[in-house]
Amino acid sequence: MPADLDAVSELLERFLVESRVRDVERMMREGSAQRLARIRAVLQQMPQQAYLVGTGPYTVGIHPLSVDEIVIGRSPSPLEERTDRVIDISVNDCITLTPREVSRVHAKILRRKEEGAFAYVLVDQKSRLGTYVNGKALTPPDSLGDPGEEAQLGQRLESGDVISLGPSLVNTFVFLRPEERPAPD
Repeated sequence: MPADLDAVSELLERFLVESRVRDVERMMREGSAQRLARIRAVLQQMPQQAYLVGTGPYTVGIHPLSVDEIVIGRSPSPLEERTDRVIDISVNDCITLTPREVSRVHAKILRRKEEGAFAYVLVDQKSRLGTYVNGKALTPPDSLGDPGEEAQLGQRLESGDVISLGPSLVNTFVFLRPEERPAPD
């Protein structure tokens, strides 16, 4: 390995770690009360629809669930071939330039109309390390691409469910339906 490659590798590794430590330090300085106040303010103003709210360091974001199928996954790493599959919610867990827990097509959320309201079902897409809801691993369907089978075998989501892509609880989302949230204190 050339010396400059060693130096670049060490630089990348150092900043990968240091930037995360600085982020946690900043959060700790700010304090829980300030973070909670900002979160509450946003939640109170969100339109009445379902959302996937990223809570992990590689999933952060508020994603409205406004279509009938939403694919969750990641872009290919530098050593993987590109694919034509569109990822609607992209997770970037390749902090060492290679994937850790998230598969390229990891899971999907299906939106179905039931009794005049939408129901949301999470389906693992035969991911390498699994998809979890509230700590329970989902069983992927035998055949992917059959929305009927996928909806039957998937996990129906309820407001407040915690979704983890992989078992570590690092790549997490919370499913929210503002119309189901409790009134503020």
